[in-house]
Amino acid sequence: MPKEIMDFFNEWKTLDVLDRQAVDGCLSSFLAHHGNATSFIGAEVPLSAKQAAVDGLIQALAYEKGAWKSWDDDATTAKALQTLRVLSRESLGCSSLFTRAGVELIMTHANLRSPTPDVNHIFAESPRVLEAIKCMCNVLLHSPPSRTIAKDLEAPRAIALILTSKEVVLSTDYTFLLYRLVFLLTVSDVATAREFVDDYHLTNVMSAALATNSQGAGFHEGVVSEILKVVYNLMHDLIGQKRDHMHSLDSSTTLEEGKIEQARVDGLREAGQPFKQLLPLIIAIVTKYPIPSSGLVPPLSHAVHALMNFPVESHKDLWFPGGDTGVLDRLVDILDATLSASLNGYEDPDEDHKMGSPKVGQIPIDEALPPLLLLLTSLAKGDSAARDHLRRRLMPADIDRSKPIDKGSSLTARLIRFMTSVTLTNVRECVCDLLYVLSNENAQTFVQYVGYGNAAGFLYQRGLMTSGIPSAGSSQSAGVSEDRPLNPITGEYDTGLFNEEWHKLLNKTGVIKAMPQMDRHP
Repeated sequence: MPKEIMDFFNEWKTLDVLDRQAVDGCLSSFLAHHGNATSFIGAEVPLSAKQAAVDGLIQALAYEKGAWKSWDDDATTAKALQTLRVLSRESLGCSSLFTRAGVELIMTHANLRSPTPDVNHIFAESPRVLEAIKCMCNVLLHSPPSRTIAKDLEAPRAIALILTSKEVVLSTDYTFLLYRLVFLLTVSDVATAREFVDDYHLTNVMSAALATNSQGAGFHEGVVSEILKVVYNLMHDLIGQKRDHMHSLDSSTTLEEGKIEQARVDGLREAGQPFKQLLPLIIAIVTKYPIPSSGLVPPLSHAVHALMNFPVESHKDLWFPGGDTGVLDRLVDILDATLSASLNGYEDPDEDHKMGSPKVGQIPIDEALPPLLLLLTSLAKGDSAARDHLRRRLMPADIDRSKPIDKGSSLTARLIRFMTSVTLTNVRECVCDLLYVLSNENAQTFVQYVGYGNAAGFLYQRGLMTSGIPSAGSSQSAGVSEDRPLNPITGEYDTGLFNEEWHKLLNKTGVIKAMPQMDRHP
């Protein structure tokens, strides 16, 4: 493989770039053998060889005087751009592509440079233009400084011109790639996000595109996922900025507490106004898209990420139209499917090291699951009726308490097992937060339901730990259907015995070290 790569670099160096057939043959051979490669430089392939090839391709593609003009063949030019795209998967050796001149060259081939009112001509689709946009995506992905260059060259304006034009009908590939560019340009960039939303009204176009591409047989998962990723970026930047501002008010304003809360709700309602038309469409995707066997994977994972940023209190009529709780039930169903798939075979992920960390699809569960848990927590905090509904689903009164409450394959048992995890720290914190909110943020109610052993670590971290271990309590006070005393540590029906489960749970939290008790009877 390294020898074949080096052969290409050497051939390109000596090639007559004005000979279209020779160029086409050389590029076709490279793409056939290395089109899926992600690295090129190694012991047999020096950095200088790759750099020379990249520079040679850029020179051949020079817009005004490059050799590509003489090829008179769009397909060959597309192959040259594709070769640049493949080589750019490895940033080393591509420094000239990441310069202002390199970015401008790719943008020009992609018809993203110096847009004119003649939209049909400037943005006509072709293999060359499509491959240039793909190359542009790679450049922005692998070289964050190139994003600043692209913005200076007015890439946001050019992209918005295409997406908002009523005269251009975009193919699915074009739509996907243009939204990928928007996503890359708006990563942690409030100014660019505001430009797309305020100056170009991109949310209007996104709503139409989402509706068009998420209907029945016409569902285009790639396009839908990319739009949802853009929604996340835009709202994370703009709604996040508003939330930060409102938090600063909490500590600096002289307003009464009730007025501060109202100001916060009003501020988030205003910030969410440009996006409100998107909320019903995204909820429809969540509620109607079939739940994959793996659970929380695209496009549902991207939908959940986007929904995380939508304010709840100021948009209750959109979240729960007419009191409809369908979105809550669907999110719980997705959570259940996700845990059933990812925890299949795991009784205790902390102890099953030989199986590796649980995954959701290909993503570790400690990265994949928190957004869904955070969304459920946000909905529970933002609406009391939603909180009551989620409590009935996730903390049911009729849970099996004939054994420790964290044992078994029920959704509730699986969630409670996470509460004492020492390896899945993100999921642990999110589960604890969710169940605590569902307990009306009442420590006593929380402990009575999940058991002190499961709650101790969370309570300690929050400064809510009470002195001593509670005695057996009534199941009625824990919202349990059968009125029997409960074991205060494990949450099961009390047997009057201090058993191994007490030791295991209390020791695992790292907060309390339980000492074995002597047998009460000699």
